[in-house]
Amino acid sequence: RLSIVFGILIIALLAYTLYYLLPKIGNLKIDPAKSVLVLPFENFTGTDTLDYFMAGMHDAMIGEIGKTKAISVKSKTTANAYKDTEKSIPEISRELGVNTIIEGAVLSIGDSVSLQVKLYTAYPEERELMVQNFSVERSQILDLYNKVKKEVFEQINVILSPEDESLLESRSIDPEAYDAFLRGQYLWEHLHPDSMRKAIDYFEIAVNIEPDWAAPYAMLGSSWFAQAYLGFIPWTKALPKMKYLDKALELDPNSAITHYNVGIIAAWVEWDWEKAEKELLKSLELYPNYVLCRIYYAHLLMIRRRPDEAVQQANIALELDPLSPLILDLNGRVMQNAGDYTTAISRFEKAYTINPNYGMVVGHLEGIYYD
Repeated sequence: RLSIVFGILIIALLAYTLYYLLPKIGNLKIDPAKSVLVLPFENFTGTDTLDYFMAGMHDAMIGEIGKTKAISVKSKTTANAYKDTEKSIPEISRELGVNTIIEGAVLSIGDSVSLQVKLYTAYPEERELMVQNFSVERSQILDLYNKVKKEVFEQINVILSPEDESLLESRSIDPEAYDAFLRGQYLWEHLHPDSMRKAIDYFEIAVNIEPDWAAPYAMLGSSWFAQAYLGFIPWTKALPKMKYLDKALELDPNSAITHYNVGIIAAWVEWDWEKAEKELLKSLELYPNYVLCRIYYAHLLMIRRRPDEAVQQANIALELDPLSPLILDLNGRVMQNAGDYTTAISRFEKAYTINPNYGMVVGHLEGIYYD
């Protein structure tokens, strides 16, 4: 009898170890070796006023790699938690369950852009797979991301499918338009009335310089929607401006961010559940690692009374962005709706621990304790 009890304890200990220490891929069904973290880019240009440019390039690199179905990429919020970290590559790998880590350093920004990329693997031991400099004319910066992506994938044995190849955006962009676009993105993320208005000004500059580039139109539509959704302006003022999204889709039918925004508007403005689901699924088809689309698709599935699917999508989102208070909070709401109060409380409490000033999660904690 003692040997049976001892055997059960050993199995339980092994199960606990496997569950908590090995990389959790879950429903993504991704080889752990193909899970990637792109660390925030370092600024080696000698100019201290380029934070917006570093952030924009970092975001673009995550987005480009994340378009591939064979790769699981941690989101920007989680990556930014390791900015200026003193933790080693193996430590970061263990904490996030990733095996491939990319470091980037922007060496120069002038008529050309130069990016140094270091690629590490952490399993079975830390190894530096690649150190390479990539330089392009500033107008060809979109091609820079494609070059890095292809080289990284070659090193980790990922083959781009024909669909992936077709989504590679390679075109010239006027440097002033791209600079305005990145400034707008940087301000947009502050989600403040003043910064949102300034972001719109920059996106309009980008549109005026590059009228056939879809990205700034998509961000204009998103900005007007966000202002109304956050209560900064009335819907009557925002709705006509959200038509910028139609122009973005006309210029680029394969824009994941545009399909996402159209889906969000269909769900929470037009109350058209079928259209919303179609658009969000299209966005995820184009960008499987799009964490915001995943979590809001989970919330749409709650509305459509499909709780099991909602939990699945919410957990994928959390795997992609485990250190984001927003994703933790929204994941907790899905768990609460599904009746899993214990998990929901743990999500809310972790979000609160990361950011005690995150007001929404305080209200959600109050509500679930009441429940």
